[in-house]
Amino acid sequence: MTTADPSITRDYVEYLRDKLIEAERGLLLMSENYAAAKAHFDDLCLRQGITPETDMVSYQDRKRLHPELGFWNSKVEHFQRELAAYGAALTGIEAAGRMLARPTQSVPVD
Repeated sequence: MTTADPSITRDYVEYLRDKLIEAERGLLLMSENYAAAKAHFDDLCLRQGITPETDMVSYQDRKRLHPELGFWNSKVEHFQRELAAYGAALTGIEAAGRMLARPTQSVPVD
C-alpha cells in the first residue's frame, strides 16, 4: 500500500486549518453582529407592539424593510458555508490518510 498522496503537503493542511480558524472567527463575529441587529430590530418592533407571537404578518413586513438583518444573515451563512467546506476538506484528508496508512487485510472469499 502506498503512503498518503505527496501532493497534499503539511503546508496545505496548515493552510486549510488556518482558513477553518478564520472562518470560525468570522462566523462568531457575524453571528454577534446579526444578533445585535436582530435585538435592535426586535426592540423597535416591541415598542410598536409588534412581536412574531402577536402579529407575524406585520413583523415579517417590517423585517423585509430592515435590510441590515438580511445583510448580517447572509454574512453568517457565508461563514457557515466556509466552515463546512474547510472542515470537510480537513476531515477528508485525515480519513484518506488513515485509510492509506492501514495495511489491507485479506478477506476470505467463500
